Amino acid sequence: MVQPNPSNPTGEIPTTGTAGRNSGGLDPSLVQETKTEIRGIVEEIAQLSQSDVTTDVFFDRFLSHVVTALAAQGGAVWTIHDSQLDLAQQINVATTGLLDDELALQRHDRLLKRVVAAGRSTLVAPNSSGSDEEEGNPTDSLLIIGVLESGHNVNTVVEIFQRGGSGPTSQRGYLRFLAQMCDYANDFLKTKQIRKYVDREELWRELEQFIEQSHRSLDPRITSYSIANEACRALKADRVAVAWRRGRICRIAAISGVDSFDARSEELKQLSELTSRVVAIRRPLWYTGSDDEIPPQIQEYLHRYVDHSEAKVLGIVPLHRPDDDDQAAIGALIVESFSEDNNAVQLSQRSGALTAHAASALSNALEHQSLFLMPLWKAIGNSTWIARGRQLPKTLTLLLLVVGTIASLCLITTDLEIEATGILQPVHRRDVFTKVSGVVEQVAVRNGDQVHRDQLLAQIANTSLTVRIRDINGQIETIDQQLKAKEDLILRNQRLDPDAQEKIGGEIRDLRIQQLSLHDQLALHLEQHDDLNVVSPIDGEVVSWQVRRALRTRPVNTGEVLMTIVDPDGPWELELRLPERRLRHLSERISRASDDDPVTVTFVLASDPQTKYHGTVREVHRLAEQDPNEGTIVRVTVDFDRQQIAQLQYGTTATARVECDRHSLGFVLFQDLIETVHAQWLLWF
Repeated sequence: MVQPNPSNPTGEIPTTGTAGRNSGGLDPSLVQETKTEIRGIVEEIAQLSQSDVTTDVFFDRFLSHVVTALAAQGGAVWTIHDSQLDLAQQINVATTGLLDDELALQRHDRLLKRVVAAGRSTLVAPNSSGSDEEEGNPTDSLLIIGVLESGHNVNTVVEIFQRGGSGPTSQRGYLRFLAQMCDYANDFLKTKQIRKYVDREELWRELEQFIEQSHRSLDPRITSYSIANEACRALKADRVAVAWRRGRICRIAAISGVDSFDARSEELKQLSELTSRVVAIRRPLWYTGSDDEIPPQIQEYLHRYVDHSEAKVLGIVPLHRPDDDDQAAIGALIVESFSEDNNAVQLSQRSGALTAHAASALSNALEHQSLFLMPLWKAIGNSTWIARGRQLPKTLTLLLLVVGTIASLCLITTDLEIEATGILQPVHRRDVFTKVSGVVEQVAVRNGDQVHRDQLLAQIANTSLTVRIRDINGQIETIDQQLKAKEDLILRNQRLDPDAQEKIGGEIRDLRIQQLSLHDQLALHLEQHDDLNVVSPIDGEVVSWQVRRALRTRPVNTGEVLMTIVDPDGPWELELRLPERRLRHLSERISRASDDDPVTVTFVLASDPQTKYHGTVREVHRLAEQDPNEGTIVRVTVDFDRQQIAQLQYGTTATARVECDRHSLGFVLFQDLIETVHAQWLLWF
């Protein structure tokens, strides 16, 4: 029958050991050892109640310790959900026969429900019935029932199946011990509930901060970075990214923890492709190492990305506009963890609380950005303060200054001068070329030497040419001997028959033809041999630097420049390299130039930048050239009076300004900017 649970003010330990027997008549040392063992079990339960294990793990260990301490036959932990009893943990319940008889199990359930309704720990004798025959203990074991309360309601029942035969004192000790252990279990459940409330409060606080940060700006880029960074913190993930959808393609817009990234990297390309496929199927993707539930059309892209990034947990959640799930997603929230510590289920649950707010913030930012001329309206709205109160006089003054400046730039005209660089050089100058290939054997001049026309400058050795001349001379000598022999044969043998004479005459004619051809070849080779002596084409001065060091023993080919000869005493000129984009202005000026109004040029020398010199444009080359430093250029020749420059130096660098037509002051000052804008944009309109 059911007995009430007496109070346990001392919390004493039952006098039964793990053998489950009364201590009367036993060795006191054995009793003390048993008590010590039970105290150790109690301490383990107390420590277990303070741990952060799951409820299932706690009750599994808790039940094992209690059954061991009471030396019971078995035990069970029952949980109550919607007035139904569920077996959460059990030890040796099958040995009691309770689960074999359906009617017995129903009587047992009614008994537990009445104990739960009473809310007190209870002892139930073996094979006993309560006031109602339909409830009771159908087993041969003594039932020690303890209840665990949550608030004012009982939600868990601990039931111990103890062997029969113990006395009332021992049974009361069992009940007191179980009640004390249930207090520890209650402490565990309360602590667990407090932790749950703390975690929930922390989640709400993080969610509140996430909402505040994600809705702080209407700039899509800033909003995306806020969502990524705050979501990474709230979810406790390793990395969170936000993707925008453009058409069918998703592009990564923000990554937590980084200010900038290379969207063209292989890893982000693969992530974009995977995100595009996930968004297309309109449902979230959560990967934890197994692809059993992953759609086949996504598995290839998933494996490719995971192999590259080594993510252990990956979640991709499409973002839809609020209250518009039927439309295409506007982007996606990508959650990654690179360790196995993060729980995918927890990440999924937490991300679900953030997704709606992230979608709302991103949708508002993208919609705001898409408004027509929004940057202009924002600029106008932000500038209205300049026309209010005390700022108005300052604004009007500044406006008048700006209008006056613009009018001056448009109405005031001035000469346009275009800049070019060039070099000084004599008008009469000649490059000395090689007419025959070979090796320079001797250089007869130095840099700065004065030379005359046809003066020897260098000698070139050509061994093959010398050998060919010698070979031709040998062939000519051989033919001469053959001719002499043939002619002597005819003179000595006057009685030769006509056929023999005709044959010898033909051989003589062939030899004379060969002789003539060899003489022509010899003349040509001798002429080439004479060209091995390089002579000066004009009277002048050698201006090539260290010509002997540069040419001696150097192999040269036909047409190669060996040195330059100039006439420093004659007229000089300035050769400019004018950028092709400036040619239009010069051509307009040349078209109206005359002898009385030539195109003037002002230039300074790199060696004397303080002095200005003047000249006039003589010729503009009609062929544009490519310069490795200045791009496409056109050569312009400038005449000047050599008397202006005291010491002329060949190749001196000069910077010149060529005078062109008059233009507005604004065009002259901002010529480069205006021409760049015209070439890049206005040209297409």
